[in-house]
Amino acid sequence: MNLLWRRIVRLPQTYLLLIGIGLGYLCFIVWLGSRPVVLVSGGVIALVAIASWLWQFTPKPVPPDSAANLLNREIFLSEVAALEQNIPNLPQLRWEQARSWAERIHGFAQRIAEREPTLTPELLEALNTVLDLLRQVVEGLQVTEQIQTSTYRHLAQQRLQASCARLRETHDQFQQLQDQIALSTLEQGTSVVTSTLPKRLQVLIADNKTTLQSPTDESSPPSQGG
Repeated sequence: MNLLWRRIVRLPQTYLLLIGIGLGYLCFIVWLGSRPVVLVSGGVIALVAIASWLWQFTPKPVPPDSAANLLNREIFLSEVAALEQNIPNLPQLRWEQARSWAERIHGFAQRIAEREPTLTPELLEALNTVLDLLRQVVEGLQVTEQIQTSTYRHLAQQRLQASCARLRETHDQFQQLQDQIALSTLEQGTSVVTSTLPKRLQVLIADNKTTLQSPTDESSPPSQGG
């Protein structure tokens, strides 16, 4: 809660809002007179305006069965464990790396959500794409073990490599976002930083979805002679 209040206090918009409400209250009294009903009704209007502003920064309750539970580490790890059940029974270094990146991404997402609750929708969507990328890694490992033809095996390995590379890039970008938000709590101008974060997350989500879709779109079988 202290982080939330510090963020609100540091926003320039907060001071502009308070000044605007104060001036509006004075104009209201000058226009209608300083009768008790005017003072009370003007005060109520001012309090409602302030409450509406604060409400934007208050973490919203999440239904128990909502996808927002992905921010819960136990639930996220259970999803990862369910995917791991489908890994071929061989030492899989790529899976270990992919799982490690996903777990670290989740840790970054949790810390970002604690400091910036308003980013929860974007964080949830990003975590969903991370699980989808992990699923694609699992499928890639399965297919690589099944395919015997070198040409098709090479295509499967390319898809697997693209999924792993995207997970690593997502990890690096989440780490940068977390560090940026952590640093912004020590500096003024938090609102300038905060205003860019949803856009950055949306770009990250779009890039993840592109990776998820492009293998299917580009995977027409090579023509066979004869």
